[in-house]
Amino acid sequence: MNRLQDDYDPYAVEEPSDEEPALSSSEDEVDVLLHGTPDQKRKLIRECLTGESESSSEDEFEKEMEAELNSTIKTMEDKLSSLGT
Repeated sequence: MNRLQDDYDPYAVEEPSDEEPALSSSEDEVDVLLHGTPDQKRKLIRECLTGESESSSEDEFEKEMEAELNSTIKTMEDKLSSLGT
């Protein structure tokens, strides 16, 4: 058992393997162009031409948060105006 404790190094850092590199975004785009549905191809072309995605989850999240903020501000303004009168 003492040998196992000697071999264990809690500070050892494992380097990522170069054997299986992740696909780059350009490879993903090529895959969509070759094997994607017509809708995926249109969306990819639109993104390339405009530089923006059609609708990303981040955009939807921002819209949701903006709506919630506006609702909260409206509620607070209503409370302030009712206290002032």
